[in-house]
Amino acid sequence: MEVCHIALSDLHMGEEDSILTPPLGEKESEHEEHWRPLGDFFESVISKNRSLPNLILMGDVVEFALSDPTDSQRLFFEFLRYLLLRRGLFGRVIYLPGNHDHHIWELSKEAQYISYVNRKGSIALKERPWNRTKAYVTKEHHFVTPYFWQGLMDDGVDIKVLYPNYFLGDEEAKLLIAFHHGHFLEPIYILLSRLKRLLFGEEIPSGIDTLEEENGPWIEFLFSSFGFSGEVGKRAETLYELMQSKRSMERFLSGLSSRLLGELGIRGPLNRLLDLPLSLFLRYLLRLVYRGHERKRPSELFSKELESSLQWYINYPLKAQLFEDKGLPPSFPFPYKRLAFLFGHTHKPFVRSSLPNAQWVSAYNLGSFVVDSYQRNLSYGLGIALLDGEGRIGVMIFRDHGPYEGEKGLQIEGEESLMRAIRERLNKGSLPGFLRWHSEERSRRAMEMRKRVL
Repeated sequence: MEVCHIALSDLHMGEEDSILTPPLGEKESEHEEHWRPLGDFFESVISKNRSLPNLILMGDVVEFALSDPTDSQRLFFEFLRYLLLRRGLFGRVIYLPGNHDHHIWELSKEAQYISYVNRKGSIALKERPWNRTKAYVTKEHHFVTPYFWQGLMDDGVDIKVLYPNYFLGDEEAKLLIAFHHGHFLEPIYILLSRLKRLLFGEEIPSGIDTLEEENGPWIEFLFSSFGFSGEVGKRAETLYELMQSKRSMERFLSGLSSRLLGELGIRGPLNRLLDLPLSLFLRYLLRLVYRGHERKRPSELFSKELESSLQWYINYPLKAQLFEDKGLPPSFPFPYKRLAFLFGHTHKPFVRSSLPNAQWVSAYNLGSFVVDSYQRNLSYGLGIALLDGEGRIGVMIFRDHGPYEGEKGLQIEGEESLMRAIRERLNKGSLPGFLRWHSEERSRRAMEMRKRVL
């Protein structure tokens, strides 16, 4: 049994709360030592392989919104060089951008389109730039080569970009494995399409290309560009962290309401009179915006709203792209009996072997490498997906259990034979080291966040 693919999501390289971002003050020469427990873990997982697996990175990998993009990309380059060149752990990297690294897709799309126009000439300008790649990859040119990372590729790192879906099909087992970051499952990331429906009565598009065309600029502006805005970007991260503390956020909103009134020329006693109702309104508005945000529902691993959105995404955008990529007519029956859907985005790992209204669908969430709150919550954690060549999937989930307590924080879900074989490989000693590293790094980041917030 060989591990053919290892999938990770939400690395958020460069963000100070990611356990993959080396601690402040650590020298660059010490970074590899920081990542060694993860490298040892991967080395054990593939120890019986005859060939190197693919590394599938499922979005929010390079942090473009809440850290300096230059620093984040430099760290990402260093991380890939360590895994692929120093340790020789992977053959190819398949990169699916999400919302925090949507800029990677924008750059990829532009590079691809410019290359196409240069080849075809002015006649190509009659066609609109495409907003997605093929998800069902059958030829090498279906991947997009990220020429803006030429230096990384010149070093020997084989990296390709797809957006927003990637499909692996097992025709014999009638199984489709779909990878997607997960941002299109939340209403806030299709906001412009929802506004179009509200204002003009038009339906939310069922095609991936149109869905991205309508909402890509919104995702790019609010979720993938703040890191380029200097001091404003740093303040955006401060606001994000303030939301961890109700008291701190209320103090901030109270000051904001007073400043807003001052900007309107309202000062003195009238300012003080209107300050309280305005600050209460701002708090209500904040709750309204985040009410449907999965990251702000720590008590729910998989909410009813997310489940409903997942079923919509599968039945419409994902199905439409599958049929288009395979050249099937819309009336054709769905060609697979089982669908395994892997995503991240919510930072809450879980495995669902079937969904209530779609028992042919299995859902796998891979969590994140990020510490989301200084308050311990077992909903959050990290998932690592392992796939063999026969369509079997297993996920190792590491939750935040506080101080290291052996394998207390480990949860193994998926195909039993696959995970049993993996477990035998990990018994050599790499697992305890990884678990300790994961636990200690999460605890350290949580304490640092608590100091900043409070």
